[in-house]
Amino acid sequence: RDIGVTGVQTFALPIWISGEEDNRQHGLLTFTPGGGAVLELTGRLAWAFPDTEQFMLGTTPQGEQITLPEAICTKLGENESVYRSSMALIGKHFASHSDLRFDEIAVEYDHFSVWFAAPEAKVAVIDDVPSVTYSHPTTVTLMDAASIRISLCQGYTEDLAWDRDCPFQLRLHNTISLEHRGDLSTLMGLLSHFRNLITLGLCQPIRERWIRVRPVTQNSKCDVQVLYEPVSTMPKDAYYHHDRLFSYQDLGNDASKYLANWFVRRDDLDSVLTLYFNTLYVPVPFVDVRLLNLIQALESYHRRVVGTSELPKVEHKQRVASVLATVSPDLRDWVKARLEYSNEVSLLARINWLLSEFAEVLKPILKDPDKIAKRLRDNRNYMTHFDVRLKEKKAVGTELIGLVELCKLLLELICMREMGLPAELIGQIAPRSRSYRTFAYFTK
Repeated sequence: RDIGVTGVQTFALPIWISGEEDNRQHGLLTFTPGGGAVLELTGRLAWAFPDTEQFMLGTTPQGEQITLPEAICTKLGENESVYRSSMALIGKHFASHSDLRFDEIAVEYDHFSVWFAAPEAKVAVIDDVPSVTYSHPTTVTLMDAASIRISLCQGYTEDLAWDRDCPFQLRLHNTISLEHRGDLSTLMGLLSHFRNLITLGLCQPIRERWIRVRPVTQNSKCDVQVLYEPVSTMPKDAYYHHDRLFSYQDLGNDASKYLANWFVRRDDLDSVLTLYFNTLYVPVPFVDVRLLNLIQALESYHRRVVGTSELPKVEHKQRVASVLATVSPDLRDWVKARLEYSNEVSLLARINWLLSEFAEVLKPILKDPDKIAKRLRDNRNYMTHFDVRLKEKKAVGTELIGLVELCKLLLELICMREMGLPAELIGQIAPRSRSYRTFAYFTK
């Protein structure tokens, strides 16, 4: 059965620590998306604080095997104890981290068919007899590169329930499978990176319906389900069509190449993507903090792609030596320390570079790039260094929102460029962005 990650799950079961099956305690395991797995035991285990190399195991009355990796004791008493874990694995017992090796991870997302169009189902009436034409689930490969294979099984199955007003219904399946041998953390990280791509395309976070993994030792389907705390706080019924940036079909015949580039660039852009997508999945209530995180993401991108130095090291070293030669000996050490980071590229220069890189795309909505770059610099410096001289220049209201949306737009453009999309295609896609439209509205 598919146990969703978005609902509350409760299991009554005996629990023991791996390797100590004779010492069991009965308890109640409750999983909530916002709180992870909470285990309440009627007694206490012999070992109050399990070693990180040992897991808590249990079996439900229905025979389902459950593993709680790295459970932490939060309450310990003579007659009761409470443990917490951010994750629960259902379908197999794993004794330690060395057992958490998998060949495949599978997932279904809400609203995935908005990004990857579903096959059409048709209803026809011939001689007063209705008929339904639809496609059964078929599998297509989306990407096969960098030791990662991603495939999609998409189509319809019949869902019969005679107690409904309409007993015959079609159920759409959008099962994504990511094949790559690694530990659970690695596979979850790769899946998270793929989810980020879909979030980018839809301009809104998506959430998982369920996640399953296939252990290395089993040559079968993905039969171990993963319950974990989802990163997205978006409502389940969020509307996606209006703000879609691009779909899989929009990427054309080179879609698999763009997906491969997305994964190839993953490690190089890790901090950039973390800062950017964090503002989407868990938006902070303070707009100025969002702006700070987004500017930091832009600065990190420039550092990784362009570099951190204005001059070559040898040339800068010669310049510093020339300056020190003119300084009195008693001030030389102080001046040298002050000049240690003098070769760093300024934030203003980094922002100007980014704006110039996408000048053609931004031209219709960005009237004064130099002014905008200085506004971004001043706001970041005020929030980071608390320069009181910049207090009056701090953006508020619609200007602050506009700056946030411009930063988000720049990061969307960066992501599409790093995927390898040609400039012409990026130029066609960019005006669809909610950030593009919002910035244009507030600065018109």
